[in-house]
Amino acid sequence: MSISFSFHSPERRVQRLAPTLLLLFTTATPAVAAVLDDVSFSNRLQSELRYFWEDALYGQTSPLRPSIAWEPEIAWRGESPISLYFKGFARENFIGDSHRAHADVRELYAIYEGDSWDLVVGANKVFWGVTESRHLVDVINQSDLIEDIDGEDKLGQPMLNLNMQAAWGRMAFFVLPYFRERTLPHDNDRFRLPLSIEDDPAYDSGDEQWHPDLAFRYSHYIDSLDFGLSYFNGTNREPVYELELSPPAAAGLPPEASLRPRYTQMRQYGLDLQYTVDSWLLKLEAIYRSTPNDDFFASVSGFEYTMYQIFGTDGDLGLLLEYLNDRRDERIDPVQGDDDIFAGLRWAANDIDGTSVLGGAIVDLQGGATFVSVEAERRLRDDIKLEFAIRMITEAAQDDSAFALRNDDYAELGLNYYF
Repeated sequence: MSISFSFHSPERRVQRLAPTLLLLFTTATPAVAAVLDDVSFSNRLQSELRYFWEDALYGQTSPLRPSIAWEPEIAWRGESPISLYFKGFARENFIGDSHRAHADVRELYAIYEGDSWDLVVGANKVFWGVTESRHLVDVINQSDLIEDIDGEDKLGQPMLNLNMQAAWGRMAFFVLPYFRERTLPHDNDRFRLPLSIEDDPAYDSGDEQWHPDLAFRYSHYIDSLDFGLSYFNGTNREPVYELELSPPAAAGLPPEASLRPRYTQMRQYGLDLQYTVDSWLLKLEAIYRSTPNDDFFASVSGFEYTMYQIFGTDGDLGLLLEYLNDRRDERIDPVQGDDDIFAGLRWAANDIDGTSVLGGAIVDLQGGATFVSVEAERRLRDDIKLEFAIRMITEAAQDDSAFALRNDDYAELGLNYYF
């Protein structure tokens, strides 16, 4: 039940520039493609409708949230060892959730490929992890919580990334020169926190968002065991919140309270394992994190068991079960996933339309709060895909960090057009 929060401020400058960059790259592409046959480009247009069936807690009125999104991609692969990639994202929201109307450069990088190594320079997205319910070791990119509260959407991360491949494994080195704040819904949006979030975050480092972060990952396999060892030293992607009291607006009124996100420095050591045996996938993600306020261990462990051609059909059904444990001091940094169980089902029809459904629930074993998620998709044509999702939070106690979202259950329908 990994729901975490932070905010934005200098990111607004990036978001104001992003639409211009998106327009520049996509309008220039046909002219470039006419000269360079090695240029390929594609687009995804999405029409999305969210429906909230509970009344909002903080004044939002309309239960409907229609929006459109645009995701252009450009790739250039010439005869030289250098390739260029671009992937943008922009969303326009029509009713409510004004801060969900945003844009971002998800990827914009050059890659130089050698015989057994490659070098990436620019903004990119990098994923580490094997478990389903929470990705503890995935620390390179910042989460885009404006898009979805599940944390799966990521912002592009500026980086210098050297990858080396050998018979004894793969090594990846990262220098991350610029930190991106986590985006979060604002005062008039769904999924907001009870108190206002200050636009200007605090940093432990005097370099603030320009602190150079370092990361490393070694990955390899031995027979049926795939594993990764990772290290990160730099600005924590997850903020802690400090309560601030401002002078009252008028005499006799109480002070105005708000929250200021603070980004601490951290060192994190990570391990991810996946062992395959017959129809079983055994999975583990574990970290040890050291911050100025707390040192702690956290892990997610479990399995996925797949039944193939179930009930005489072409479909496969996967059973998922994971245990989430997080030992951080919740007085400093409240977190979901400290002592939780995740159970879910993954069904793939294996048909020509790519029909699939993934559903599950994360249950807090201490307080009983439950986060339910269901996702389904199916192609209607080669260039059109239908998506459906449900997110719900139930049984959240008043002292639970998910309590503020208890009325933000919703269903979502999306229609994607690819060209």
